[in-house]
Amino acid sequence: MFSFLVKKIGMLNQGKVHSIAWSQEEGWIAIGGEHAPQGQKKGLLKIIKLDDQKAGIQGQQAKLPYEAALEQHMGKVNIIVWNERYQKLTTSDDQGQIIVWINLGNEWIEEMVNNRQKSNVTDMKWSPDGFKIGIIYEDGAVIVGSVEGNRLWGKDYQYRLGLIEWSPDSKLMILGTADGQVIIHDQNGNQLNQLKMSCLMGLVDPKNYNNPNQQLAAVQWYEYGKMYTDETPPGLLIAYACGRVQLMKNDKDDSPILIDTVMTISSVRWSPNGSMFAVAGSAKDKDESRAVVQFYSNMGDHLKTLRVANTDKVSSLSFEGDGLRLVMGVGQTVYVANLKLDYKWSYLAQSETLIFAYQRQDRMEFTIIFWDTKREQKSIRYMKGLLDIKGSNDCCVLISLVEQDTWKVELCNSIGSPLDTKLISIEPKYNCMTKTHIIIANSDYVYLWQYRNQVQRLTTFESNQNTGIRKIGKEMAWFIDENPDTQVIYDKDTFNLEKQTEETICAIQANESYLFIGRINGNILKFTLPYVSVEPKYFLENRANIININCNSTRLSIIDVMGTLQLLDISVSGGKLLDFDKKECWQVVWSDNDPLQFAVMEKGRIHLVRDITADDPLPCDAFLCSFSELTVKGALLDDIMMSPDGQLKADELLVQYESRLFKEIKESIEKTAPKDMFGIIEKQPSNTLWQLLAQKALEELDFSVAEKCYLKLEDYAGLQFIKRILDYDEKEKQKAEVYVFLKRFDEAEKILREIERKDLAVQMRMKTGDYSRVLFLSKDLVGSDEVIVQTQNKLGNLFCDQGEWEKAQQQFKLSNNVEKLIETSFMIEDYQTLEELANSLQEGNTLLFDLGERFQLLGMAKSAIKCFEKAGDIKKAIDCAVLLNAWNFAVELAERHNFVQIEGLLQQYAAQLLEQRMKLEAAELYRKANHNSDAARLLQQIGEDLIKSDQSPLVVKKLFVMAALEVDLYKKKLYDVTMTAQNNTIAHTLDQLVTNDLNHSADKVLNNPWRQAEAWHFYILTQKFLYSGNYKYALKSAIRLCEFELDMDPKRIYSLLALAAYYNKSYKECARAFVKLENLDNITEEERERYQSVAAQIFVKYAPEDAVCDAIQCPKPSCGNKKITEYQLFCKECGTIFGVCVASGKSIYGQKFYTCKACKHKMIDQEVQNQALKFCSLCHTPIDFNRFGKHGDKQL
Repeated sequence: MFSFLVKKIGMLNQGKVHSIAWSQEEGWIAIGGEHAPQGQKKGLLKIIKLDDQKAGIQGQQAKLPYEAALEQHMGKVNIIVWNERYQKLTTSDDQGQIIVWINLGNEWIEEMVNNRQKSNVTDMKWSPDGFKIGIIYEDGAVIVGSVEGNRLWGKDYQYRLGLIEWSPDSKLMILGTADGQVIIHDQNGNQLNQLKMSCLMGLVDPKNYNNPNQQLAAVQWYEYGKMYTDETPPGLLIAYACGRVQLMKNDKDDSPILIDTVMTISSVRWSPNGSMFAVAGSAKDKDESRAVVQFYSNMGDHLKTLRVANTDKVSSLSFEGDGLRLVMGVGQTVYVANLKLDYKWSYLAQSETLIFAYQRQDRMEFTIIFWDTKREQKSIRYMKGLLDIKGSNDCCVLISLVEQDTWKVELCNSIGSPLDTKLISIEPKYNCMTKTHIIIANSDYVYLWQYRNQVQRLTTFESNQNTGIRKIGKEMAWFIDENPDTQVIYDKDTFNLEKQTEETICAIQANESYLFIGRINGNILKFTLPYVSVEPKYFLENRANIININCNSTRLSIIDVMGTLQLLDISVSGGKLLDFDKKECWQVVWSDNDPLQFAVMEKGRIHLVRDITADDPLPCDAFLCSFSELTVKGALLDDIMMSPDGQLKADELLVQYESRLFKEIKESIEKTAPKDMFGIIEKQPSNTLWQLLAQKALEELDFSVAEKCYLKLEDYAGLQFIKRILDYDEKEKQKAEVYVFLKRFDEAEKILREIERKDLAVQMRMKTGDYSRVLFLSKDLVGSDEVIVQTQNKLGNLFCDQGEWEKAQQQFKLSNNVEKLIETSFMIEDYQTLEELANSLQEGNTLLFDLGERFQLLGMAKSAIKCFEKAGDIKKAIDCAVLLNAWNFAVELAERHNFVQIEGLLQQYAAQLLEQRMKLEAAELYRKANHNSDAARLLQQIGEDLIKSDQSPLVVKKLFVMAALEVDLYKKKLYDVTMTAQNNTIAHTLDQLVTNDLNHSADKVLNNPWRQAEAWHFYILTQKFLYSGNYKYALKSAIRLCEFELDMDPKRIYSLLALAAYYNKSYKECARAFVKLENLDNITEEERERYQSVAAQIFVKYAPEDAVCDAIQCPKPSCGNKKITEYQLFCKECGTIFGVCVASGKSIYGQKFYTCKACKHKMIDQEVQNQALKFCSLCHTPIDFNRFGKHGDKQL
């Protein structure tokens, strides 16, 4: 990584900064300390906001978009913490005052103020979930409060407290004491254990590691840490002012990472993603204290040292939310530093593929994106333990940790497909890759894998055709103090890693010809490739950190640990440092075709350098990918990593920088004649410049110069074009062809239309695939109908490729392309159009098969069968009907076309269902096949089975209604068959025979199909009226129910009748019901005695007499005005049987009624109105209100 200062903010009134905190969510920076306005010391608290521009110049006084001073603190503000979840700011001063601030419309107001006044606050922290805050005091008091301001609990401990921290899950609390103890408590303050501070080895007696008597500087637990998972990275950090740091995975980690920073620590902070932490304070430099910030990875590796000039200490620091900036409090100034992070990334120039990896906080593995920037397509891979990515040419290598002391080196292509894998035991601290080799080194050893030979073939996949034996790429390793032995093949299980060198490796780099290895003493070793022979070494004063090689291996660029860039000319013996020096550099990319040109990143600027002369710097936030053809390509990795799984757009995330020479020549090409520019470009050859000159020459019709340019470019297509265009006799045609070749089609069309050659313009647009323009140009072109149809088809195909099916459908409709119209209509689910196409196609058309199969896929049986039948394939139509369970169509087709096999198939399928006890499914099968009588029998069986298992009466009724409707359909079908003879006498005779056959049948459901349905209907109706308190209607329905003794258990019938009569006070009818119940044959003696007991209790109290009821005159005129009661079902005088209203159970004496068109049962009009019925009460068929009331004298 790299860091550099970009801004400084001075404090007014000589204010000193003691604490600083940057809100990760909203970007507010809170600065705390003290200042002395008019000589009186006072607390300093300032809230500022920085702009989003990350580039800047060190020492520049920043202009702030927002700045506010809060003056409520009287003492030095030494503690500042943010509650990120609720966006609250909490501050405390050295007088014990605590203030909670909230922001309302960019104005900061006090929400709560507290002062314990017994002791000073030494630290406070919000829990990661934001629900509670822990406050500790110097005297040992701990108070935990809620975000609402309520006190949750408080305790007094017997030791002086200095620091507090919460675990990531907010369930543990760590307290650091004034004498350096680190004690773990639960969230309620109960002590659990104490940490052993092994980092103080050599400073403290091992017996005192628990109580070291050393001042703590920081206790930080990364708030998004995973704590106790198997692959938990270190997240718990304890730092002492003496410079010692202990890194732990969690509070139970027995093998912590120990670090000696060799500085005095004042503040420590984790980066927002937990990959590194920053240590602030001071370090000795020639007996003087210098302000420094050191950066370490979460594994304890030192990354970078940032020095702040002219000051002795960094008192506090904080990261921005994205981790790309750092704010530091230094004396009376606040400094802002930009950070360039060590992303895992690489760029493959040949395939123009950017490879980068990131890790989400909630996942263990890394996500690796292979982004083809040319096609803007990406491939994704996942890998655990990823350490580094390197790439070259068209391949990359992924290096990861497999297990302890074992690392995997995986060779991949540009889309992430693995090509080969090696396992090594050498820790990959320094890695590089060339077109032929992968080199990995730790501090002492170097590993080399030649994965490709010099003729550009992957040795990993070379094979002997006779034996099929796989030839393994060359592997070797050697100790850095010894010469490599090319005869020894590397084996990770046997390779010895015991030797150590004093002059460790600090950098490596290689190309196809040489390998360079930098050592800590400043030496740079040189080895030839692929033979790995030792060459003379080079000597530098400072140790190298980054090494890069130019394209012809004559120069090295070396960035040392201080960020200073130097150039080493290695074409002379012993090497020679060139007169070039640039400080604070962090990346160099050499040109791939000019050995004197390179680009260097210095802070937030890019310099393009030729030899040792640099162009004017340009602001740049990119990471450099390549330098080719006088143009540098860079990737905005910081922006990419903000949303790495989002949409990646090359024009937004990739940038290009042109060299000054390139810009000058490009301008000259526009102003100077092509023949004059040819000699100039020959001195600075570049494919891009030759291409620009060729283009300019073609525009001016200077084909001689253009031909020379294409010869330089070895562009065969360009040479062929010039040869062809010389045959044109008109300059206007030549110009038009030039514009077509240069892909400037609008200008070419304009010329062709001016010379009245619209036909050529149409041909040009057709070749380029601009079909919309072809349609426009063809409107008034004679004989263009065929062209228009062809263009509409091509445009439709283009829309299909783009997934725009509706637009494609419109084009195919215009061109009348039925085949494609079927496909597009199917894709957009336009079934109406598909139906219309099926109707419009002629019989026997092969497209009917395609339509039929599509309808079959959709389950549209009727349409599919129609298509197959119309196509002439009856068997396929029947097969489709069977497949979609449309047996009615299958049977109908089979009968019409004499396919006798269908009946056997139907019976076989039904038998299978019955064998599996799937009676309802079998009944449904018979219904679909129009086997109504069989369906009715099965439905009746199912209903009787449900009665035995005492299931819902409503379900039972529905089954019997369905069975009855099936019988009606059966009768109607038989009658319709007889009517085909068009002979009423014959039809009448057949109907009589059928009726007679049914009446004598033993099959009850065919004999009188509606009786059981009626019985259960009146049973349910009686229950309904009883529960609603309509006891008169309940009694009428119960009396009707008595007609169905053969269809329902009499015990059920008369029990309900007795109940209805009792509640209606019709005790005479109730007595008759009890008599029936007592004389039933199928009841036990116990039940009989209970009936008698209940009857005795009733009739002791009430006489068996009916209550007064309405009397009605018999509607039959011949009856002589005989009176009947409303409960009678027939007239005792004339024997007239009255019809029944299925909606109420009442008898129909002459009232207006409605007859259901499905079940033929009646309902009194008034009852339909009173109950607001919309469906038949028995069969639930919708009431036809157009027929309603027509059976009476008055139509409602």
